[in-house]
This record gives sequence, C-alpha cells and structure tokens, in this order.
Amino acid sequence: MGPTDVLCLVDREDMQLLLRVLPSFRGAELKFLDRPGDLAEGNVRDGAILLASARRVTSENWAVAISRCRKKGGLPVIFLLGQPQMIDIAPWADLADNLLFREVRPGHMPEALSLALEGYVTLPEGTDFMLPIDMVRFQRLQQLSPMEKKVLSCISQGMTNEAIAVELGRTETHVKAIVKRILSILGLRNRTEAAVFYYRSTAGGTRPPDGLPAQDVAASAAEQGGGQGGEPQVDDSAEIDESPKRDPEGDPEET
Repeated sequence: MGPTDVLCLVDREDMQLLLRVLPSFRGAELKFLDRPGDLAEGNVRDGAILLASARRVTSENWAVAISRCRKKGGLPVIFLLGQPQMIDIAPWADLADNLLFREVRPGHMPEALSLALEGYVTLPEGTDFMLPIDMVRFQRLQQLSPMEKKVLSCISQGMTNEAIAVELGRTETHVKAIVKRILSILGLRNRTEAAVFYYRSTAGGTRPPDGLPAQDVAASAAEQGGGQGGEPQVDDSAEIDESPKRDPEGDPEET
C-alpha cells in the first residue's frame, strides 16, 4: 500500500519534472504546498510523504515547519536535488530521510523514489565521487587489528564464519565476536556491506567494476575468491595469536 499523498515542496524547475514523471506514484495524489501552514497538524494525512526541492528546504520557515511535522507524525522526507547541491544542504541533512537526484533518468524517477523510501539512494549514471561515509571508514580501517583485517579480507571472499575459523585457527564463536567488532568500528550493518566496502578500500576506488552493480560485488567476491584482481591484500606483518581455542566469555549472538 502506497502513500495517500505526495506532498511537493518544489521550485518551478522541479515542479515541471514531477508533473512529467510522477503523474501518479503508487496511486497517490500529488499535492503542491504553498505555505508552511500546509504542514500544520491536521493538514497531513497518514501515509503521506514529503518531496522537497533542496532550495526550498533551506528557507528557515519551511525548515521549522518540516521539523515540527516530522516530530509529530514521522513524515518521511525526501530531498530532490542536483549533485552540486549536496554540500549546500548539509546543515539541513537531519530533516531528510533520503535523497532523490535530479540527474536520474526521468523514466527511472518513480523507481528511484520507491527505493529512496526503502532507504536506498539511486546515484545518477556516471557519478564518480567518493562517498563521504567511505572517507570516514577508510580512516577507521587503521583502527582494525591485523587479525580483524584478516577476517575482513575473508568476509570479502564470501567465507562463512566456520570457514574463517578453520582458516585462521580460531573458534567460530571467536570469529563471530571479531565480525561484530568490525561492523561496529566501520559502521556497517552486515557482511554484504563489509564485502562491498573492502572491495573499495583495496581496489583503490569507490566504484565496483564496470557493469557490476554494487550489490553484486559480494556475490562476485564469493564466486571469484576476492573479486577482480585476485585476493585482496591485508597486513600479515603481525603474528597470529596462537593461544588455545576457547569460547570467550560473554560472546555476542551470531553475526
């Protein structure tokens, strides 16, 4: 079931775009907002979403109205913007749940909006820049111990916890604990994200191989033993702890 309304806080340029590519989104009605009071309590129906041009959101009156509306009803907010505006909207980033780029092909706009509501961002074709979050993760890689780097390398190859334990001479429970620490340090949600990020960190770039979507990198690594270019290199300078295998106290749940 889709939203009851798509509330549009857009400038003239984006209004023409929406009228052309989103005449009906999941059967919802497009409603164009005129004043901040349109977001007042009682004017927003359950299930609505707000699609806002980045330039309009930077207005203090609208920013306050959006913030109040979100606090009361959890209104999902998607910013519609061009790539050059990413820095401009940084002060208002906490008002948005996700981004919808104006450079996305018009025919893909409805699908891109659906993905945005599910927590994904569709990057325009030809986009080639380092995601800011990756820059932070590259720095945090230095916080990983040699053992944690080895485990991360194994994850990128599609290895299970059991296989990693055999490979590194550890118990499976110990490996689970290491995986959990890796995900926490790098701010990753699961093993697939870890595999994709590790590909970026070892391949010297921020994009998967040509023709291979980012979500397929993990599968490729599992099939090819480390993805394009062979097994990623890790720091092997430190010795592996040879202490007897045993389950550490307070082991976390399976990761």
